[in-house]
Amino acid sequence: RVSIVSSDTDYGRGMATKFRRIWQQGGMDEFGNPSGDPWVGEVVDYQNIELTADGQVIANAAYQAFSSMPTDPREKSRVIVLMAHAQHAYPILNYANDIGFQPDTIWLGGEAWTDRLPSGSSFPHPGAYLGLTPFRNRDQNYHDFLTALQDRQRRQGYHEWTDLPDYAAEYMVDAILALTIALSTVSPVQRGNPDLISERIQDLGFDGVSGYVSFAPEGHRMNPKFSVYNIQTTFKDGVEGVEWKNIGTVGTRTGSFNQTSTACFVGMHCVWSSNAPSDKYPVPKDPVLPGWAVAILVILLVMLLALLIKYWRSRKSKKDKLAQIDSELDDIDTQLEKAKKRQELLVLRRAELKSKPSRWTDSTDILIEVLPTEAEYWDVNERLKASMNDAHISKLWRIQNDNLWAFYSFHRDRLLSLGVNDNERQVWHGTSSLEPSVIYNDKQDGFMMQYSREGFWGRGIYFADKSCYSHHYSYSPSPDTPHRKGAESNEREMFLSKLLIGNQTFIRREGKELYCSSLTVPPNDPATNMKYNTVAGHTGGSDVWIVYENGRAYPDYLVRYYKGSRDQQRTPFASRSTALSGKPQGQASATSFTATDIESGTPIWEYNGDSGWEAYGDSQQVQLEQGYQRFFDDVDSDSSIIIQGPEWKYRVDFAEMNQKNVEHGGQRVRSVRRVV
Repeated sequence: RVSIVSSDTDYGRGMATKFRRIWQQGGMDEFGNPSGDPWVGEVVDYQNIELTADGQVIANAAYQAFSSMPTDPREKSRVIVLMAHAQHAYPILNYANDIGFQPDTIWLGGEAWTDRLPSGSSFPHPGAYLGLTPFRNRDQNYHDFLTALQDRQRRQGYHEWTDLPDYAAEYMVDAILALTIALSTVSPVQRGNPDLISERIQDLGFDGVSGYVSFAPEGHRMNPKFSVYNIQTTFKDGVEGVEWKNIGTVGTRTGSFNQTSTACFVGMHCVWSSNAPSDKYPVPKDPVLPGWAVAILVILLVMLLALLIKYWRSRKSKKDKLAQIDSELDDIDTQLEKAKKRQELLVLRRAELKSKPSRWTDSTDILIEVLPTEAEYWDVNERLKASMNDAHISKLWRIQNDNLWAFYSFHRDRLLSLGVNDNERQVWHGTSSLEPSVIYNDKQDGFMMQYSREGFWGRGIYFADKSCYSHHYSYSPSPDTPHRKGAESNEREMFLSKLLIGNQTFIRREGKELYCSSLTVPPNDPATNMKYNTVAGHTGGSDVWIVYENGRAYPDYLVRYYKGSRDQQRTPFASRSTALSGKPQGQASATSFTATDIESGTPIWEYNGDSGWEAYGDSQQVQLEQGYQRFFDDVDSDSSIIIQGPEWKYRVDFAEMNQKNVEHGGQRVRSVRRVV
């Protein structure tokens, strides 16, 4: 069981993604094949820490990442894999230490930051630090290569190296040696034959600078060797310090660790005794009872036995009364069960009667994909780009959860019944490491205080006006997320939500940090002697709102997006007009047609009825096609027309591709399509 922390760089994200995939597969050898040593790794949390434009670690991003990591002993991990370069890794470790992050953490890293300490480092910090670097065998081959290199540098007037660089130099030396040895085994006229040279390289086996060098038929390195390093406390000239110390070597196979020295926690001087951290949560304590406590327990047991005997003797006379009480309790349970079912029916009935958003369809699915041909796609796109101009939507889903909408509507009515304007607005919310489906699939609350953590304005549910603020708390989906598969490594997800702000109070944190961070409910409004509904603030360049109760927000849309240049595969259209005038690349759509499509055949208009897709009547076909052609020629014109059905009148909206009954009280909405 491990957690992963990475810096927001191509290296950090890429290493974290690949490590997580291989770790969770388990039981694989260095080539990705089953190794005969089955096991499954667990990743309990993943945090990606953002950097500034000039490559500095953002302190608030680091604090938020470590604050949101699991703290329940049944869920947390003491082992954290840190994927970052040295200039990012050590600031991240410093920020973790600043907030008192779990002091018994075991930090693991690769050669990008281990086996070196930055100048002016503020270590030691509590914890254990282990690193893997390529093994370097300082044998005669190594010294011969270094001597030849120094001679060349000396002759050309360059600075002479006293050692090879510490980043992949051993691999480069062995690559040169392997190629040289292979070439030396063939005649000069055959050295232009790549197949022959590859064959000779695959036959090689020699002790290199990076350990024993041999190759598999596929060309992979066979069981490469690594050095294991550990930060340990040192004393030099009476001064305490720390340094990375080599404690052994390890290969890529289970059981290959050759330990030459003890691994230590910083500040513990490698004394593994009673002060060593426990691997159990919580730390068990051996119960030791004094003699007088044992005597009291014996007396209590005797008294309890006497009471049980007395109760047993009186039980027979009370049997009839108990039977009567049990019967009444059964009746009450039956009434409660009926009341509960009645309550559920009323809630569902209320949800049916309560006006739902006009954009909702008749689908029973909760997660509905919104296409670029729909107006709401571009409404959300505009909100996203308002503060993140380099962000692009790759997927957009509308949330149609009847139960959550009924609960949200209940809170709106409650505010209105108290004479409070609901002050509804669209806001952003990132779930950090919480899977968004936990919120949008919930049938009762949606956004829940139980998932909230303490922030600048206490423990509450936080929402932001600007997407760039919530981006720091966005969720990183995996490629195999159920119902939302296909996410790429640089994509994020967050909610665009509806929030009932109600009566709010704006609180500045300056000079009130302790008061703000301790809030669990809004303060009282002196004008009404009732609590404010919402606390408002400003941080990170955005207005934010904090609510301290469930049900006041509805997850309207789940937005999957990425930052940078627009990828035409994921985001084929740059505007709504281009989406309406052409088909997405690689997709077929019943709602996107070109002029060629219109001329190629007779279009048929259909609506999604109770029994599936049904065609409109002949006169309605003409009306629909004429209206569509007008909208097709000018997307800024009115997007809807009114048609007369057998019983009712319907409004057909070409931008939304749906119809609404404008005469029936239910105003049911159905999808429509145009088939050529």
